[in-house]
Amino acid sequence: MKTFSASPLPPFLNRAVRGLAVLVGLFPLGAAAQGTGPGSVRGRLVEAGGQPVPFSDVLLLRAADSTFVAVAQTTEQGAFNAAALPLGTYLLRVQDLNYKPLRRRFTLTAAAPTLEIPGLVMAAAAATKLAEVVVTGKQAIVQQELGKTVINVEKDLSSVGGMATDVLRNVPSVAVDASGAVSLRGSSNLTILIDGKPAGVSNGGGGGPRLDQIPASRIAQVEVMTNPSAKYDAQGTAVINIILKKNQKAGVNGQLSLTGGTGDKYFGNASFSHHRKRATWNVNYDRNDQNYRERTETGQTAQLPAGPVQTAQAGTSRERRQHHDLGLSLDYELSKEQSLSLQVNPQW
Repeated sequence: MKTFSASPLPPFLNRAVRGLAVLVGLFPLGAAAQGTGPGSVRGRLVEAGGQPVPFSDVLLLRAADSTFVAVAQTTEQGAFNAAALPLGTYLLRVQDLNYKPLRRRFTLTAAAPTLEIPGLVMAAAAATKLAEVVVTGKQAIVQQELGKTVINVEKDLSSVGGMATDVLRNVPSVAVDASGAVSLRGSSNLTILIDGKPAGVSNGGGGGPRLDQIPASRIAQVEVMTNPSAKYDAQGTAVINIILKKNQKAGVNGQLSLTGGTGDKYFGNASFSHHRKRATWNVNYDRNDQNYRERTETGQTAQLPAGPVQTAQAGTSRERRQHHDLGLSLDYELSKEQSLSLQVNPQW
């Protein structure tokens, strides 16, 4: 037979174990005190007109530290009942989305362990009416959409007073040379449209108005499509669609602009519009006067039997481009999806 003996614990550890045992013994009694007691409270929640307030939670908190003690829910008649409450001072709180928060302080004592509240009136929540909300947004100058790049000319301050070529110079991958010819990624094989329709606009050559003769003030948007759909029936590998401004104001409207540049370059535009019901009459006149000067100098040295001979040649040239463009058009709106347009555009 073997005998085991346990060594005694150190004094400070022995006191800690005894204290922990006392706390463990008292904890169940404290927990039970939260839900057992002789006190009770019952009452009824009603609106200002006397109608019951059903299915609302009535919270009972200790007044000293606002710790939770119990909760009761009202019936369809607005009645609630909370029993087995310890004696003490409580804070009754009711909070509902449709009513203002309600608070009531009361005390349960040994002489009066039961409290009955015949009617707690819940005040309706105050309605707050918001003022008008205005959301203001700014449209970007260049927008990337499905299959095309859209340039909002009205937002581009660098194009004010310029021509359509000045607008296209701000488009990525688009280049415009001195003669007004437009190329996209190095290729000038383009189809140029106005409002989605062929308008005889040439790309830096003859056969129609040049892009450097269309004022930017008349342009609303420019669409560049590198891979156009069959809708446009493009003859080139890309499409540039110039969308002009549409005037929807009733009555007579007009605009006059004059632009001057260095090197004797002048541009003028006058446009008038008369809108009445579904018909819009438009008259536009564009004047373009540009001067180009060029100076060349060449030198040559030839070795002859008699000795070297040097020759020099100097030359100057001047080119003046004048263009008049008169546009008369009638736009008649047949419906929201259909319109009829008639246009006469003499040029010289």
